[in-house]
Amino acid sequence: AIDALYGNGTGGKILIKKGLYELSSTLTIGTGNKGVAIVGESTGWRYSTPMGTVLKAKSEFTGSSMIDCKEQWVWIENIGVHGNNAVIGIVLNTWDSHIVNCAIHYCSTGIKCGANTWIKNCWIEYCTTYAVEVKLGEYVWIVDNMFFNPDVYYDVAVYGVTETPKQTLWIKGNRFHSSPRAIDVWTTIRNLILEGNSYYNHTQQAIRVE
Repeated sequence: AIDALYGNGTGGKILIKKGLYELSSTLTIGTGNKGVAIVGESTGWRYSTPMGTVLKAKSEFTGSSMIDCKEQWVWIENIGVHGNNAVIGIVLNTWDSHIVNCAIHYCSTGIKCGANTWIKNCWIEYCTTYAVEVKLGEYVWIVDNMFFNPDVYYDVAVYGVTETPKQTLWIKGNRFHSSPRAIDVWTTIRNLILEGNSYYNHTQQAIRVE
């Protein structure tokens, strides 16, 4: 379905019905697929049982990420992503994209995001490197999410931002639970807004800004 939209530049919505879908390679939204929405019927887990639309990496998965977005204006909603303890969940290589109401489990890094990105109302747990890695820094919103990652380095890591100027990062209304550190910033950002977050059971200081 995504290949069918390739190159038209006008977007389109792809509905993935409820069920467990095991992937052997990366699902790519390629250059030319601006404005694509990938929407599941629901997302969630109950005692390791998928309850909605779930994409899971097979043990023989080839590729570094489950979903790789190479175009802008991508919308991903109501999708569960299970990285099988090995791969990145979602990579946003460009800007102006939304990840909403998604459940991201057992990935190396849950989300690697670009500029002008909204991550809202997601459940991100049991990642092993970062839950969210911010690599492009103009206007990123991380709002109303739940993080539970006892084995991760940091929940939100902001490293190597290359945009000039490095603008604004909003981190609001999130619950950070049981990671070594909730937020780690190793770059210069003009505006860092932390508001209404809760922090619980961290083994290091919850927030570090270098």
